[in-house]
Amino acid sequence: MTIPHQFLSHVSVDELLKIYADANVLYKEDENFRKRCRETKIAMESGSEEHLKTWRLICERTTEYCEQINEKFRIEYDYMVGESQFTEEARKLSLKLMDVFPAAKSEDGYLLSADRYRIKIPYYSENGENKLFSTYLTRDLAALFDRKEVVRELSHVFYIVDKGQFEHFRKLKLLHDKLEPESTFEIVHTQFGRVIGMSSRRNRILSMDSLLQDATDLVIQQLSQLSTTKSSPETFLSVAEQIAAASLAVNCFSYKRTSDYRFNWGNVVSFKGKSALYMLMTCAKVRSIFRTLGVDLDEDSLQFHEDVLFSEEKSQITSLIVDLMVELFNYESVLLECYETLDLFKLTDYLYHVCKRVTRLHGVAHCLNEVCVKKQSNRLLAFRSALLVIEHGLKVIGVTPLDKI
Repeated sequence: MTIPHQFLSHVSVDELLKIYADANVLYKEDENFRKRCRETKIAMESGSEEHLKTWRLICERTTEYCEQINEKFRIEYDYMVGESQFTEEARKLSLKLMDVFPAAKSEDGYLLSADRYRIKIPYYSENGENKLFSTYLTRDLAALFDRKEVVRELSHVFYIVDKGQFEHFRKLKLLHDKLEPESTFEIVHTQFGRVIGMSSRRNRILSMDSLLQDATDLVIQQLSQLSTTKSSPETFLSVAEQIAAASLAVNCFSYKRTSDYRFNWGNVVSFKGKSALYMLMTCAKVRSIFRTLGVDLDEDSLQFHEDVLFSEEKSQITSLIVDLMVELFNYESVLLECYETLDLFKLTDYLYHVCKRVTRLHGVAHCLNEVCVKKQSNRLLAFRSALLVIEHGLKVIGVTPLDKI
């Protein structure tokens, strides 16, 4: 069973996803199709160049697609390698595992007794000889040993995979530790929850580019309602695309890492609530104040006048500035907690609350028409301090702040 190479040279990732989904359904329903799938897997494991060429083309198309998506989300890798590249190494490891764990032979494979787990290593017959299949588990194990060779002095190996694969990584750690009991690094399964109800507004097979396009359309709809849009017609679409990517990222990090959550477009692209659009709009408002006044954000010409803040300033503004400063003081501890838990939920929540404080202050602490230079300086310092924290936090999340929206 092969796919014509000329077809793969033009097929989109959306179409590949549909083929994959349809094949999964057919595999469950059609015995003849299951047989053909097994024959194809045997051909690939046996080194059939025709089948492997097809597989390499699929990998190339999906890798190219992932790189394009990663660029939009500012994601970079030192190097990228797939576990399917470790087929031969995986089979060799299977032989080692059969020497380490008790193995019972069945009609189509060996069953290893590894503590409380029963791990199956299937085989196929070729020229009267039984040959081992590689499996997801043994390929992951082979890839782990490869990482140890590529990256010396490892302390941790993090697997960022959904929580449904908890048992898989328990087995991986068990097998690795049994083969290399002297190993000192730690294998960590960094679990995340699943998104419930996520679908494309175009009723297509779900892919990141279709989600990004849907998000961009919604951002354009929202921005078109603004009378204060500062983006030029030449940059409007680019700004909308950046906000769309930011919206999906912030929405993802608005929930605890291990929580399942229900996807809602109304929360993803919104001027209110814990959304990227609200946070980016807050930054743009503050930058607009400095731009209008001609004050350089990077200069330290602004001075803090404590006596004025507590004796001459309006009590409401004084209270809002003090509350904002207290909130900003907590930023370092929030970052540390996110680092220790590998969870950006607290940071996203924190940035949202800082933005709310800035919004309240912006509503009463006017800078443009303030005649008292000392009051104006205090207010600008509060806004600048908040802006630096918000924009730094957004960069940690992977969002690039915008000068204008």
